Amino acid sequence: MKIKNIVLMGAIAFFLNSNIALAQEFRGKGDVTFEGGVFSSDPDVDTKRKASDMAVMSAWKIYTSKFTTAKLNAYKQSQSYFETHLEEFVLEKNTIQDSLDANTNTYSVVIAVNFNDVAIDAKLNEGNDKSGPIGAGLVGSKSLFGFIFA
Repeated sequence: MKIKNIVLMGAIAFFLNSNIALAQEFRGKGDVTFEGGVFSSDPDVDTKRKASDMAVMSAWKIYTSKFTTAKLNAYKQSQSYFETHLEEFVLEKNTIQDSLDANTNTYSVVIAVNFNDVAIDAKLNEGNDKSGPIGAGLVGSKSLFGFIFA
């Protein structure tokens, strides 16, 4: 009976400390006003790309709003890098809806985005020094300390 409980507690501690995570989908919206052409009032490829980029940035802002305080502080130090290299951290993006308002010549798109948490944490931890105070830990790092208590 004791061995069964020890194995069960070990398994629970392993899953609590593992980096297994479910991918979360974040949605963002981008709106771009454009000038209609002579023969077509549809948006051009550049307009659609701008709206898509705005939607991904909107989803990124929602994603970063979920950061812990420590992770947000690390992010603030390299925020400009992330925002200019955002495509490096996008796993998947899917257009959910796009629409065209012919009255105002506005193209709107809603995109669902999945971000690469592991790549983001790795980039955030690049500048961290592991020789900090005991228990400081890196962003997203896991500790076996919880396992000792179990």
